[in-house]
Amino acid sequence: MRISFEWLGDYFDLSGITPEHAAELLTMSGTKIESVQLIDLSAIVVGRVLEQKEHPSSNKPLWIHQVDVGRGQVRQIIAGAPNAVAGTLVPVALPGTQVPSGTVVRDGKIAGQAAQGMLCSADELLQAEEREPRIMLLDQGEPGESLAKYFPVAAIFEAEITPNRPDCLGHMGVARELAAAARREFKADFMPPFIEGEPPPAAELIEVAIEVPDLCSRFVAVPVSGMKVGPSPDWVQRRLRAAGVRP
Repeated sequence: MRISFEWLGDYFDLSGITPEHAAELLTMSGTKIESVQLIDLSAIVVGRVLEQKEHPSSNKPLWIHQVDVGRGQVRQIIAGAPNAVAGTLVPVALPGTQVPSGTVVRDGKIAGQAAQGMLCSADELLQAEEREPRIMLLDQGEPGESLAKYFPVAAIFEAEITPNRPDCLGHMGVARELAAAARREFKADFMPPFIEGEPPPAAELIEVAIEVPDLCSRFVAVPVSGMKVGPSPDWVQRRLRAAGVRP
């Protein structure tokens, strides 16, 4: 089972507990953690694209970008995707940086033009399930800021849950186990307070009939309106992805 370390923090105070320490505590308490994958974007910085133009001499589609990476520095970065137009905010890996996918960025030339960094895609930052051919565009940030300010250091645990521990088949159960092992207080009031709905009452909008009361003694239904289909917030996407679910 995949477990999001960030998600566990909803249920108790994780301050001072590293992912590695948490994995050790869980393993010693009987919930074996087989692997820990760290996703640390602290070495990736926010950049603002100032200019984009096609590479003049490449035999394949490439684009040259002038990117403000903060502190008055402008880097020339070449990319194979055209979506990072002037004015967009992008994640930048400067020379010497190893991106989470494992690539080490080097200073060099591409088809005779200087390449002083890399504009990262979502999969290179382990923020996508499949290869993403486009550069990841950011909604916020200032040039030079660490991406860790907006994407906290995350860890994904791969856990072996034995048949006698069905209580650990979810983040809440694992968090309760870890809180006990770490001698921290488990938050029993993690659920948001109930919010009364707006009129009309649900009984006027829907009708429920229990046809086999021996099999279902009670059924609760709540109508939800005013919803719209759209991308989930970043924090929801991170947690679903960490748990192995596509957002």
